[in-house]
Amino acid sequence: LNPFVVRDTSYNDIFVVAATDRRVTSNADVTSWAFHSFLSPYGHRNIVGNPLINSIATDVNGATISGGGTQSNANKIGSITGTSADYAVISGGYDNTNDQLGSVVSGGAHNRLKQGLLVAGVPKASYNTIGGGTLHNIGGTSNFCFIGGGSGCNMPSSNFSVMVASNASSFGYDANYSSLIATNACVNNAVSTLITGASNRADTTSSHGGIFGLSNRIWTGTGSFIVGQSNNVHGTGQFISGQNNTINATRTNFASIVGGTNNTIAGATTGGGSNAAIVGGLSNTIGSTNNAGYAFIGGGRANTINGGDNCATVGGYNNTINTNTTQSVIIGGINNMVNPNLTNVVMLGTIGRTALESNTTYTEAIVANGSITTPVLIISSSITLDATHSTVIIPAASTFSITLPPASGAKGRNYTVINKSGSLKTIGSYLNLSDTALSTIPTASSIELQSDGVNWQQIR
Repeated sequence: LNPFVVRDTSYNDIFVVAATDRRVTSNADVTSWAFHSFLSPYGHRNIVGNPLINSIATDVNGATISGGGTQSNANKIGSITGTSADYAVISGGYDNTNDQLGSVVSGGAHNRLKQGLLVAGVPKASYNTIGGGTLHNIGGTSNFCFIGGGSGCNMPSSNFSVMVASNASSFGYDANYSSLIATNACVNNAVSTLITGASNRADTTSSHGGIFGLSNRIWTGTGSFIVGQSNNVHGTGQFISGQNNTINATRTNFASIVGGTNNTIAGATTGGGSNAAIVGGLSNTIGSTNNAGYAFIGGGRANTINGGDNCATVGGYNNTINTNTTQSVIIGGINNMVNPNLTNVVMLGTIGRTALESNTTYTEAIVANGSITTPVLIISSSITLDATHSTVIIPAASTFSITLPPASGAKGRNYTVINKSGSLKTIGSYLNLSDTALSTIPTASSIELQSDGVNWQQIR
């Protein structure tokens, strides 16, 4: 017969010959068998392909080696007794070892599914899969893990984690529910972390985060995310996209760098950089040794916020908000500066450096080293002023009129009214500089009014 089956006298062993041209005379002819099927001590049948080379330990139940192996590189299930490699499978390849319950090596070479310590007689590593490639290892207490290919991947103790096409990649201890689709990457004790790209790393307690790109690292912190190249995150809830950006030090939490390069949010031991943000730009910095929480840099270049809550720079160039400058703002301009101990300071569109005096407290100040643009309207019909108006001109020979809005709904608002009509014009009730109630503006004159929330006051 070709092929044919021979059963030994005990009916425990079955030898299957795929093809032969010689007579079978005894079990010693196992050297020619393609498959060897034998019963375990518990009555479960194991199947070994190429049985002269490959082997299944005698205490293993229901395991299968489909084939493969070489004279010096055998495939083995249950490389030593007591590994609890029941129902394990090696589909092919060579020099593969599977010592884990219900686990699979699909092929490749030099792959290892090794067994950790048994706990109360129960194997700790089980139901793992190596799909191919070479020099992979899933061991320790890993369960339900998968390595899809590549070489040199290591999962010493992980659960429900995945590596695909990785090279020299590693999941550290307790790196559970993580996925790595990358090269030269490492997830070390980081739970539920996703990495794609090359040479990325998520370290201890860097859980529930993700890295997409090249040479990025999440050192510590939960829920952090990196997209780009050569970025570093220390802290919780951080986000970086771009290149060579860093969110650094302790308590720098919930900060973001979106785009740009060489930007830094550097926290401190007392909350520096918390909830700060950099959006674009180049070489921007938030925080150092002081609390720069809630700071914001919107763009520009080489902007710096080194301390103070609720600060902001929006655009501009070489803008600086320094130590203890809480609730300060720089909007646009070039070479602006807010110096130490300045509170609630605003800079708008300055050109050239504005150096406010050091060690002086400024409250509710606006520094505008340049012109301020506000709306100007020459009316062509009668109007009631609103929040869109600032300077309003009644033209020559005009019969049009202007009406002020209620002061109660416009507290702090300023209007400048210019009368060129050639006649007295009624504009509504206001108090002049002598605190006298008036309602008109003389011809060929101007008036500046501001609401105090109750009345319109003449201020100029």
